[in-house]
Amino acid sequence: MALSQLPVLHQFTTDADDVAFDSAGNIWVSSPTAGRIDELGADGTSITSFVDRNEPEGLVPLPDGDVVVAEQGPNRLDVLTPSTGALTPLLAIPNSTRNAGIDDIALSTDGAEILVPDSPSGRLLEVPVGGGRSPCSRPAWAGPSMPSSSPTRHRGRAESHPDWWR
Repeated sequence: MALSQLPVLHQFTTDADDVAFDSAGNIWVSSPTAGRIDELGADGTSITSFVDRNEPEGLVPLPDGDVVVAEQGPNRLDVLTPSTGALTPLLAIPNSTRNAGIDDIALSTDGAEILVPDSPSGRLLEVPVGGGRSPCSRPAWAGPSMPSSSPTRHRGRAESHPDWWR
C-alpha cells in the first residue's frame, strides 16, 4: 500500500511531532511549536488536549495512566497527570551546550526506566520511572555519535559512570 493510500486518523492544525500509544490503545501526540499535547482515541477522535509551553517532545505513557514528557525548552522530564492536567517536574537534565535539549524518550523493556537520548551531551541516560538522581540516573551509553531516536541499550549493556552528576 502506498503512503498516500493510508487512512488519515486525525488532521492537526499545527505540527505534530512525537507519537506514543498507551495501554488502552489511545494515541498521544506532542507539538512543541504549538505548546500542546493531544490525546486521541484509537480511531483518531480527539479525547483531550493539554497546554505545555515548554516545547513538549517525546512521550512515554505509564501503566498508571500518567505520561512522562520530554520538554526540550527547560531540558527536563515532566509527568503529565491527565485527570488534572498537571505537569510535575520529574528530572532536570544539565545542558551546558548551546544545542537543543532532549527530544525523543522511550520506556525500557522492563518498564523500570525511561531511556533518554541526551543529545546535547552525547549520552543515553537511564532514569528511574520514579525520577530523581539515583544510581540508575546514569549514562547507559556515551560517544560522539549519539543515537537520536528509538533509544536502546548499547550492545545490551549499561555502563555505570558514578561521576556523571558532578
